[in-house]
Amino acid sequence: MLNLLKHFIKVGFYKIGLEVKLRSSNQSRIILETLETVNKGENHKAQNITTNLESKRLGQTETSASNYRTAIQGRDTILFFSPEGSITPHFAAQCVLGKTLQEMGYSVLFTLCTGIFERCPVIDMKRLPYSLPPNQKREVCQTCTQSSIKMLDDYGLPSIDLRAFITPDILKYLEDALENPPRDLKLFKFDGIEFGKLCTIELALIAKKHRFDEGIEEDVHQGWLEYIASSLMSYLLLDKICQTLPISRLVYYSDYSLMVSARLAAEKHGLKSFKMPHASHASVDRRRYTIVPTVVWEEIQKQRQVWPTWKQLHLTREQVQEVADDSIARLGAKSVFVYSPSKTFGNANIYDRLRLSRDKKLIVAYTSSIDEVISMQMAAQAMGIPLDSSPQPFTTQIEWLESLIEYVEKSASLQLVIRIHPRIGSNKRDKKVSEFLTQLREKFDRPFQNSRLIWPEDAISSYDLGEIANLVLIAWSSIGLEFARLGVPVLAFSNGVEYFPDCIQQSTTVDKYFQKLEEMLRDSSGNLEQIRESFLWYNLRTLSLSLNLEDIIPHQNFSKLPEFKMPSEAKAIAELIVGEKHIIDLNLERLKNMQHSEILWEEKIALQRQLRRILHFLFTGEDNLVDYKLRLIESDESWEDIQEKLVQRIDLSPTVRFVFINREEVCYWFNKHSYSKHSPLCARLARVCSHLNLS
Repeated sequence: MLNLLKHFIKVGFYKIGLEVKLRSSNQSRIILETLETVNKGENHKAQNITTNLESKRLGQTETSASNYRTAIQGRDTILFFSPEGSITPHFAAQCVLGKTLQEMGYSVLFTLCTGIFERCPVIDMKRLPYSLPPNQKREVCQTCTQSSIKMLDDYGLPSIDLRAFITPDILKYLEDALENPPRDLKLFKFDGIEFGKLCTIELALIAKKHRFDEGIEEDVHQGWLEYIASSLMSYLLLDKICQTLPISRLVYYSDYSLMVSARLAAEKHGLKSFKMPHASHASVDRRRYTIVPTVVWEEIQKQRQVWPTWKQLHLTREQVQEVADDSIARLGAKSVFVYSPSKTFGNANIYDRLRLSRDKKLIVAYTSSIDEVISMQMAAQAMGIPLDSSPQPFTTQIEWLESLIEYVEKSASLQLVIRIHPRIGSNKRDKKVSEFLTQLREKFDRPFQNSRLIWPEDAISSYDLGEIANLVLIAWSSIGLEFARLGVPVLAFSNGVEYFPDCIQQSTTVDKYFQKLEEMLRDSSGNLEQIRESFLWYNLRTLSLSLNLEDIIPHQNFSKLPEFKMPSEAKAIAELIVGEKHIIDLNLERLKNMQHSEILWEEKIALQRQLRRILHFLFTGEDNLVDYKLRLIESDESWEDIQEKLVQRIDLSPTVRFVFINREEVCYWFNKHSYSKHSPLCARLARVCSHLNLS
């Protein structure tokens, strides 16, 4: 027991020096006195205090629980598990939901960890090392606790200190479980749960690992143990709280292993859990609260089931603009959540830079981050969630790339650019290099005749490459959906990671894959129906999971605790968390209610208007919501000759703009300004959003 207490000194038990509402001060005093004495090396005193703790702790915990039950008046209570006060947008969002429910008469309670977890989202956000020195961790946790208490006090929300629920049994469970863990931590289990697999979630994201075998580096192995210790503590504490307090629901921000462990404890007691991250709309939209009772794999399955109904409906003009907003935001790559360099808008000649031929069709392939997916798949296994096992043409991305390169190198009419995902190298979010990048370099870092590889450090925008592509290929990257919304034909090889609707093509065998590739290369025209379906799918995949609280959150990037007022979505919040309604069903009902006799035409007009907005942005880099008349000219003549004829024959109103297309060379002309470039993407867009074809 004494060794385990020493372990938790390193983890970060210490006296915060702040009074926490509803906290059992006597309980905390006993724990802290023991830990501080051990820290001073006074082992004989510590042993006496530990013995005292052994004999009195359970009674103290029961007293604390009784005090908490009295404070919440014995009512069924919604517990917010929120060990991330220093991540202000995350904690503030939970406070908004908690305050809303409290104002509606529901009992809510927030947890304070005050430094008991060795790894947590705050420590990971700061990219702090494993085996963090106690004094450094103390500073981080003190700031986090102070931030949490300040926001809770501002809103008048009650909280409990998790330390009050640490019993001798919990410490013994932890000591026994961590005393002799298997070297292969994937095999680590507790209470029938594969915590070793579950805790690869953060390990993959932070360490960028995807091979979790016995040869793993020592520091990463240590980090893995720290995640396991934290997750076990989370699981045991929530189990104890559910045993002693009348908890009815659990709410947390996102599916980190620390939170998922709490979720598993709540499910053990038959309780429903909800995660509530901000929607990944226009990078991240702090106004939109995702409120779902499921983890990501279950969300995908739910959306897959509802898609046949959803795709028969139509979007309003406001909903169409929301999807276009996301496209503009991602092309601009202003957020840290977009890894690619931003789209360029000058006359940069990527063809010459990459030594590409204008006489060959261009295929651009985008790899995906394998570590994220493998860790999420292992976490799904730990939670007992079945994964899609549909047949697919390639088993790995390396096999896929090898086949692509071999296919293109034999062709006289094709060329290939492979964009290695920028995340797996050193980037603006973190400097860690993925082990997958090392594998890719070993395989493909050599010259090819018809193939080019763009490495993470290469300052070439993924969006510039997609603009000049005749066909985009993806493993499972979301950039495929981004390009499908812009009319680019997209072919995916993996249907076992993400579900894709028909706007992204797929196949089940290698032969069918390359047959499909050839078919798609032959079709260069724009397809408004593909774009419409892509917009609808984005509305379902991203926005259907969220509520818009723009009446209380002032703007998309707002990252503070807002001045509280009851949001207009208060009733919906209660229906989702306290009631039995699923947010996708709620938003499906709302979309159905928006349908009217003219909505098909409203949607088409809105789509073309937003595509003209995107077209203007692609040429100028300026986002202008004011619509314009667009005239399309396709000709084998030169732009100079066409321009002279236009000046002679047509009244050039300032509200009229022209797109001239000669094969894949495109010129955009208005108010005596002209922008020219090679852009199959812009050619497709112009064909589906112009008002008049003057060919």
